[in-house]
Amino acid sequence: MEQLKPCPFCNGKAHVELVYPGVSPEYSVKCEKCKVWTTWYRKRQDAVKAWNRRAGK
Repeated sequence: MEQLKPCPFCNGKAHVELVYPGVSPEYSVKCEKCKVWTTWYRKRQDAVKAWNRRAGK
């Protein structure tokens, strides 16, 4: 499984959150320090990919 990069804004540690644990769960990645987060994704790996994407790279 792909590792989460540090927060692009504050370099804080991030974690994956299960946002909606119902019939169709959704995931988001959130910084523990500055609380910035991604939008919700149906697949955990899509949330991680979005978080790890950096402009110009």
